[in-house]
Amino acid sequence: MPMESLFNLAGIDTVVVQSEEGLNIICAYTQKMKELKVLLLFEQSELWYGVDPGEEEIDVDDDNAEDDDDEEGFPENADVEEETSVQILTYDKERSYRFNLFVTNGIAWPMVMLQLVKNVIELLEKSDSKSVLKDLTLMAAGVITSDDVIRYDKKKGKSYFKSEKELFDLLILRIAENDLAKIK
Repeated sequence: MPMESLFNLAGIDTVVVQSEEGLNIICAYTQKMKELKVLLLFEQSELWYGVDPGEEEIDVDDDNAEDDDDEEGFPENADVEEETSVQILTYDKERSYRFNLFVTNGIAWPMVMLQLVKNVIELLEKSDSKSVLKDLTLMAAGVITSDDVIRYDKKKGKSYFKSEKELFDLLILRIAENDLAKIK
């Protein structure tokens, strides 16, 4: 992944996991961020526009393709854009938090994304356990908590908290494996 390579070139430690939807999530971290229980997530996904929710993907037969420009598996009337997001994931005993730092469905310039990630890391290095949630609120355009989801649907809210914590725990496991590999 190009962004992961760029982060690593800049000296930012990363691990990559796949989401339940099959998307690659790059997690950037520092020792201080691990201590604060905050992880930076960088995600890129494809968005489909102009597609009815029940519409199935089209089968692409390369031998009989009329237009080589069509994306494989996309309905002919679909507009596809890439969404890029930078978020912070954390949780406490009662709720999970996902702070939205940046989202675009336009071009995400690699150097701009790198600078954003570096700035977030620099600010988090100045935080402590008592100020981190307040500091993240200042940095973020918005935040979604498991409490927000529970207000709309109790069952989904509880599973949302569980899935966010499972993602965090998986990332911490991969980070530990990555850190151990560096020592060897």
